[in-house]
Amino acid sequence: MKLFIYNKHLAFGVELSLKNEMLAKQELLNRERPEDEKTQWIESENFPPVGKFFEVGVGLRDKTEKEKVEAGEIKLSDIKEQIFQKINKRCYDAIVSGFESKALGTITDGDYDIYVYDSEDVDQMNLIGAVAIDSDVAYKCTRKSDMKREFFKHTNAQIKQVLSDAANRKISLLKHCYELKASIQALNNYDAVISFDILQGWE
Repeated sequence: MKLFIYNKHLAFGVELSLKNEMLAKQELLNRERPEDEKTQWIESENFPPVGKFFEVGVGLRDKTEKEKVEAGEIKLSDIKEQIFQKINKRCYDAIVSGFESKALGTITDGDYDIYVYDSEDVDQMNLIGAVAIDSDVAYKCTRKSDMKREFFKHTNAQIKQVLSDAANRKISLLKHCYELKASIQALNNYDAVISFDILQGWE
């Protein structure tokens, strides 16, 4: 005779819902068995249960990530590292998404036009090269006011200012990336690590 131990708790100490209890019981009762094979249910309020739940784990569920961390099966540092990789990607995406500069702007109604510059890896190298020419240069960008995109003429001072604006934005994003990771590194609680907002501050 097979013995199936039924308990109102999972092996991990989490209560089953009434619906899950009923489904698990019904699953066992619906199974076809040889006549010499009988099932004995033992209703128990004791915790932890004496043995496995049901046969071949019917009614059990896999541990959550949090439970694995608490059980020492996964290191919290590994969870943090996964989040760090997401932050690094977020930082890189922000860096190469373009940047704004007023270096070329002309005064219109008391303000400067804003120009948008590309900042993919190759664009960053091209901008450094344009500055290295050390003279006036035509450089492609987009005027934000009318979205006109072409090679606008930049003086040497203007293209240097564009490079400075690009560098300042990049440094600002890298600093933000570092600060987010430092904040997460200081956390010792799984819930706090997982719920930490890594989407903030990338504007």
